[in-house]
Formats: sequence, structure tokens, C-alpha cells
Amino acid sequence: MSTSRITQSQITDPRCWSFARRALAEKRSETKRKPFWFWIEVELPNQKKQWYQLPKDLQFAMRQYLHERPKEWAKVLNGALINVPQSDYDDQGYASLTLGMIRQVKIRRQHTSISRQVSRSQFIMPEWTWYGLANKKQIKRFMFHDHDTGNRKNILAALRHWEIQFLLKKYFKIGDF
Repeated sequence: MSTSRITQSQITDPRCWSFARRALAEKRSETKRKPFWFWIEVELPNQKKQWYQLPKDLQFAMRQYLHERPKEWAKVLNGALINVPQSDYDDQGYASLTLGMIRQVKIRRQHTSISRQVSRSQFIMPEWTWYGLANKKQIKRFMFHDHDTGNRKNILAALRHWEIQFLLKKYFKIGDF
């Protein structure tokens, strides 16, 4: 009769565990992980700040960025312009939109099902808007691309507001851009 001695390292080393024990440990670790979502604080042209949840496609991109650059993810969207709803969506799926500036990004364990609290996927990074990589025609075409005339007017007015804010900061050191 042989007795096998089990060492402490074999108890804690998952490679020595049976398949069933490893599967159970993985299942437990998955249940401990709570889901999270990325939220952005957006400054609107009227200087009010509101929190919006990023849409699903941007959630996925931010999760990848968080994994690749864990120290830089919180600042990647700061200063970007993004389309956000200002009203509830009607039966045809239309809402009043405006263009806001992202001031900060946070991770929350809270998920929203309210459609007016979810931003749109259309955003432009600051290096494209203010430093000449895209011209105004390209910016307008991208931000307008499937919106009605009323929303186009709102977005254009907001784009002009943010451009004036940038120029005031750049040339006269006025304001917080």
C-alpha cells in the first residue's frame, strides 16, 4: 500500500487539480466578477454637465483599451466631441441631439436602460477637430451623417460654440477648454 504525500504547493497549484476542481474554480471566479460599464461626463453647449453611458460598440473598444493601456484609459476620450440625445426618443426612433464635449470617463457598476442616457457612437477626437487633421466639411459630414435637419442645426450650432471656445482659449487664454 503506497501513501502519497500531498504538499502545500500541490494544493494551491491549479495544474495539480482535477478537471472538475479547475472548472469549479473558474466558474466561481467568473461569478465574482461584476459587470461594469463606461460612463462619460459630457459638457453641453449651455455649460451643464450630464453623465451618459457609452453605447455597446464603444464599450467594447474601451474594454480593449483598458486591457492594453490600464493607466491611460481614463484620459483617452477627454476633450472629444460626441453626439448626445437631449430628449426622449419618439416612436420612429428620433431624438433631439446636440454635440457635447467629454470631460471625464468613469467605470460604473450601474447599467442604464433609459435611451436618453446613452450617447451616440459618433465622436471626434480633439486632435482631429482643433489641430487641423480634419477640415470642417469632413467633421460636419461625419457628425451629420444620418440626422434630420433639426438635429443638423443643433449639431452645427454646438460645433460653432466649441470652436469659439477653443479659439478663445488658444488666443486669449479665456475659459477652460
